[in-house]
Amino acid sequence: MHTHSPTWDDCQQLLKTLFTTEERERILTEARKNVPGDNGRPTTLPNLIDERFPLNRPDWDFGNAEGRERLRVYRQTLMAGLPAAARRPTNLANVKAIMQGENESPAVFLERLYDAYRQYTPLDPLAEENQSAVIMSFINQAAPDIRKKLYKQEGLGEMSIRDLMKVAERLFNTRETPEEREDRIRKGNQELQERIRKEDREHQSRENSRGRWPRSCWQACKAQSGWDRVRPDQPDRGDRGPDWIGDSVQTAKSMDIGRGSAPIARAKQDKTHARVLLAGMESD
Repeated sequence: MHTHSPTWDDCQQLLKTLFTTEERERILTEARKNVPGDNGRPTTLPNLIDERFPLNRPDWDFGNAEGRERLRVYRQTLMAGLPAAARRPTNLANVKAIMQGENESPAVFLERLYDAYRQYTPLDPLAEENQSAVIMSFINQAAPDIRKKLYKQEGLGEMSIRDLMKVAERLFNTRETPEEREDRIRKGNQELQERIRKEDREHQSRENSRGRWPRSCWQACKAQSGWDRVRPDQPDRGDRGPDWIGDSVQTAKSMDIGRGSAPIARAKQDKTHARVLLAGMESD
């Protein structure tokens, strides 16, 4: 550019020929940040920036010293913006899309992360100031089983990328095989089913024992009121008739069994049942 002394129009033609639209925008934006002020340092005054680095064709007379000086400042400022063309725009979404494969070693995964940072961001992944970003990407995008164990490491926030790689390699080399994982899941399911069956048996046992009178209670009732002659499973009912039924109810009232009025209610039910049985015997 210094050799051929291009005009403003020549500079625009070179930009369109050598760079893409996106690259041209980055060059012009960066160049306008370097427009020199009256003191020779970059200025932030909009009117001075537009005057010395115009985006539209200026009305400069290159035949006099003032016009040539303006063109010189323009070319110098444009040269300061050219390095921006090589800078890649930051696209962290593409970096986050890099995930560790199921059988991919941590070392290979880290190299792919480095390449993604170089390709999709202006960051140098090896620079000290960018190590925190690289470490977080490595942890969050590692394989699920490795990521889960990395989160549990003590002092994780103080680890360097080298320390993190040592832990990740150890976890990768000692991870369980698909067969081991399947066997572990199968055993866990068996233990769960056995525990459920045991709880069901205990629950059923409690239900079966709930609401029953003790055997001693039935024996006492049998001895004091003659209920054995009312129960249908006793063949010898005798011929006493209904006189003893009232005695059985009174006996149940006097016995301290069960809770509340449950024994009395049952005695009344037995009394009704006895009357039905006696009516059937008389009809025979």
